[in-house]
Amino acid sequence: MQNHHDVELPSFLYDFINGTISYNSDLNVSLSGKDFVVNRSDKLSKIFKIKNAKLKPIEFEELHSFFSLRKGSFYSFLMKDKSFCSVKNQILENNCEEDINSFAPFTEISDGFLSEKIDIKKPILDSIYIFKNVADQSFNFNHDKSIIELSMPVRFRESISFSFDFYTIVRIISKEISYNISEDGAVIIDDLILKGVV
Repeated sequence: MQNHHDVELPSFLYDFINGTISYNSDLNVSLSGKDFVVNRSDKLSKIFKIKNAKLKPIEFEELHSFFSLRKGSFYSFLMKDKSFCSVKNQILENNCEEDINSFAPFTEISDGFLSEKIDIKKPILDSIYIFKNVADQSFNFNHDKSIIELSMPVRFRESISFSFDFYTIVRIISKEISYNISEDGAVIIDDLILKGVV
C-alpha cells in the first residue's frame, strides 16, 4: 500500500477518541414530491476526533514526532477502532468443487434482513486463530497479497471458522495541531481529526 506506515497511533490517545460513521449519500426530492436517494459510494466513511486530550509533556513530544514523521496527512497509519476491531467465529464454507487454499481476511455483518461482506486489510497476526473440526489449523500470512494461506485446504462442502483482531487504516486530515498549556503543565489538544482510509 503506497503512502502507508505500519505503525499504530500512540496508545495514550485512545481514551480521547470520538467517532462518526456516515454514508456518502444524498436524499433529494423530485418535482413531484417523491424522495430519491443518490448514493455516491457504497463504503462507510469514518471520522475520528481527538478532543480535549490532556497529555503529559513527554506524551505531547511523542505525538508531535508521530505527526511530523507522517508528514501530516501524507502517510496513513494504524489504529484500533474499538467499535469495530474484531472478528469472532466467522465461517468460511466451500460450496465449489475446487479446493480453497487461501483467502483474504473478512467479516460479514448482518441484521437478519441483509448481509454484507467486509474485507479486512490489517489483521493483527498474533490474534489469528483458524479452526477446522474444532482443531486449530496452522497457516501463513502472505504480507504481499494480504491473504491467509492454509496448511490444509478447505475441500468441497467443508468449512472452517476463524477469529482475529484488526486495525483500521487512518490518515490525519488536520493540517495543524491546536494545543494549549494548562497551569499544571499538561498539554491540552483541542481538536485533531483522523479519517478512515477505504
